[in-house]
Amino acid sequence: MNKTRTNIQTAQEKCTKICKVFLCIMVLLCASSFASKAYAYCCPCVDCMTVSDMHSDTNDALEDNLNDEFEETMEWFPKFWGENIFPALKLMTMEATTSAFPLQPIIGAFLDGVQLNKAILEIQTMQARITRDQMPAVSMCRYASLTKGLAASQSKARFNASYLSKRSLERQLGGNITDEDQEYLDNISDHYTRYDQFLSNYCDPQDFQNGLGVVNGCAGVRKNRDINYNQLIDSPLTLNVDYTDSLVTEDEVDILAMASNLFSDELINRDFRQFTDEQRANQFVQYRALLAKRNVAEYSFNSIIGMKTAGSGASNVQMDGLMRELMPSGAQADAERQALLFPKIAAAGANPNPSYYAQMELLTQKLFQDVSFYTNLYDNPANVERQYAAMQALGLMQRRDAYESMVRSELLASLLVEMDVAEKQKELQ
Repeated sequence: MNKTRTNIQTAQEKCTKICKVFLCIMVLLCASSFASKAYAYCCPCVDCMTVSDMHSDTNDALEDNLNDEFEETMEWFPKFWGENIFPALKLMTMEATTSAFPLQPIIGAFLDGVQLNKAILEIQTMQARITRDQMPAVSMCRYASLTKGLAASQSKARFNASYLSKRSLERQLGGNITDEDQEYLDNISDHYTRYDQFLSNYCDPQDFQNGLGVVNGCAGVRKNRDINYNQLIDSPLTLNVDYTDSLVTEDEVDILAMASNLFSDELINRDFRQFTDEQRANQFVQYRALLAKRNVAEYSFNSIIGMKTAGSGASNVQMDGLMRELMPSGAQADAERQALLFPKIAAAGANPNPSYYAQMELLTQKLFQDVSFYTNLYDNPANVERQYAAMQALGLMQRRDAYESMVRSELLASLLVEMDVAEKQKELQ
């Protein structure tokens, strides 16, 4: 407080001095003006001394009056400044200084209100965006529903393919034969068994210009299914095949019959007793090398069958619902739908689960033939992005299947090259 008072007094003194200087300058200017006028008035009366003296006296009187007035003013102004103006300035300064303090809470309240409104607006915007983006869509749930059993179906497909390869090796190696004498008769027995199976199941009396009609016992109920690849394997999306259970179906029997016709139609004699020890070892090595090459060639066939064998059945209800949307209603449409995805099991009278191949058919083709797929794209951007991600995942699965098919093709190509090289080596020996 003392320092503040000292500063105020110093400012008062400086102001007083400035005012005094200003008044002095004004008085001098006024005196100079009056003097000039007085001399100008006296110039025409140079010869009149009396008038000149009067003018001199008048000038002196004016100067004395001005000096007295100046002194009185110099005495009055500081008093007037100190008693009236300076206190008023102090009050004005204090008012100007303290008037802002009551406004601070108001301004702060306005700032808080602005920030609060911004925060509320941002929260409401985020809530609206979350409500929009996280709204579940039926179109998105359809992908999840249709793919529930896809992984399990793929595992079953690989198991069935491996089972067919194992069965083929056992047939050629005689894994179920314990009698050594039966090794020689195994090829003949295989021919007779397959011929009886042909007459009872696959024989068509109209084949060979009705030539088979005269054959005794030619009454096939599943005509030519042991050689008709398109009818048995290529056309249906799901085969009634599942080697994980004990039920024997017609499709399983027909597939084994076709595999026997395509691969190892003539079983190699496995009786090596006629050879010497060295010859027996050589024949045995060549025999197993031949079986390995056959197994590589046959695995492509087995993989195709595996993909079309019965799946896990986790998505049956969803797949049937999708096909109901795609196909018209009615008894005929129901029959076509059942034949396409769920072919009848003649022995049990039930429907097999859709295969891995059938599920991929729906997910990568049939699903996009539905008009609702395109109408569902008029959804919020988040759900459209989710559908796009699901489609990319399906495309990745397709590329994986194509990659595995290419690997099998490369194995077959390398096998052909190896066999050609082996022939060239024999010619050089």
